[in-house]
Parts: sequence; structure tokens; C-alpha cells
Amino acid sequence: MISSFALGARVLNKNEYEKAAINAANFIINKMITKDGYLLHRYRNDEAAISANLDDYAFFIMGLIELYETTFDAFYLKTALNLNKTLIENFWDNKNGGFYFTQINKELDNFRQKDIYDGAIPSGNSISLLNLIKLARITADTDLEEKAILIIKAFSGTIEKSPEAYTQFITSFDFFIGPSYEVVIVGDSDSIETKRILKAINSRFTPNKIVILKSSENMKTKITDIADYLKDFKMINNKPTIYVCSNHTCKAPTNDINTMLDLLI
Repeated sequence: MISSFALGARVLNKNEYEKAAINAANFIINKMITKDGYLLHRYRNDEAAISANLDDYAFFIMGLIELYETTFDAFYLKTALNLNKTLIENFWDNKNGGFYFTQINKELDNFRQKDIYDGAIPSGNSISLLNLIKLARITADTDLEEKAILIIKAFSGTIEKSPEAYTQFITSFDFFIGPSYEVVIVGDSDSIETKRILKAINSRFTPNKIVILKSSENMKTKITDIADYLKDFKMINNKPTIYVCSNHTCKAPTNDINTMLDLLI
């Protein structure tokens, strides 16, 4: 729901959708993450309890990534990265790759399952694959990209036999093989020119992209704290500037919206 409201907010320009996504995400962050950084599964009668499973982590991380692309508040991206780290540390299969549905438990490890089937609800592994790819492209963290490759290798044999049963996994894989884009905008989020750029991006259906905003505004968490390479991205002509990149190889920066759209095939 957070993912849907966040995406709907920027595509339909609905502020109430953005508020709903923010309120939902903040509730989970404030009420359902332990001091040690573990996500919990349910909240009832003023109590959060039960260790979260893979799907809980995967879908919430996905929601936080979408919420970042709507608000450009790097706090949500940082939270996604922290939860993704916890997920890898506690759910990753170091022998064969991919994520188990439940976290490490020495007494039950022999019974842990790995699910990949994308039914009415996609599997946690399929969503985690997309999350890893997006976070890797945002941060330029090759370790995350390597984890994505290992998930693909772990399940490719199974998926080749019946691809129609793994539609979300194939969608995530499509993002991986590309073409996919990292669109970096350098400019103040409140400026009219920046808003025009974002409106143009959101008016076109280009699902295989990540949009990053590097703003000069003061925020508790800056995007450059998460993605150090963005320090080298500057405004040109003293105007909001767009860098269209693919797998961290960027075309010449531009101030022109139509040039940007032409680069997003």
C-alpha cells in the first residue's frame, strides 16, 4: 500500500496519497522496528510483536524506496538500506544464494524454506531482487549488485521451466538486464524548474528507472551521505540539471526536459 500510494502521489499529483504513504511508513518505523534494527510482523493493542518474515522486509523496503522517489527525503532511503542489511545478515542463504522466508534460528534452520513463486502476492525473493538492484544503482554498491546476481543464479533453473509462474521475478530481472536508468536531478526540490522536470518524468511510463534528487537544502540525512559519488554532480548554467545514466555511465548533463525524455527510451 505504501508503494502504491507513493507511486500514485507522484504520477497523479495527489498530495493526500503522499501523506498516506508517509504516515504509514512513519508508523512502522516508529512502532515496529526494534532498537536493534529488526522489523516486527504485527501491531495490535499498542504492542508490536513477532519477528518479521522475508515478505515483511521485502515489501516494506520496496515501499521505502518508492517513498524516497516521491518525497526525496533520504531518511527513507537510509532506513531501507539499514533494513536491507538486516535482511541479508539474517535471511540470506550463504551456500546456495537467495533469501529464506524466516530468519536464522539454530533450532529450526533445517526446516527453513525459500519461496520464489509469484502468485497473487509476489514472493519475497522476487521483490528483494528488485530492491537490491535499485539500491545498488542508487548507491553504486557493487556488493548489493552481486547479491542480485546470486539470486538470479539461485532460481534461474526453476524459472526457466515455467516462467509464467514467476512474473515478478522476470519483471525484476528485466530491470537488471536493462535498459534501465538512473536519473539524477541536481537542484532545489521547491524550485519551479525542478518541479517541471519531475512532472515530465512522471508523465511518461518508464518503469525501469530510479530518480534521485541532489538538493542543496538542509536535511538530516543527505543523499550524498548514502551515495558518495553524487558529490561530483553539479548544476550547470545555474539551473536544475539532469543527468541520465545507465548502470552508472552518464550522458552529458542537460537543462532541457525534451533532451532528457529523448534519452529515456
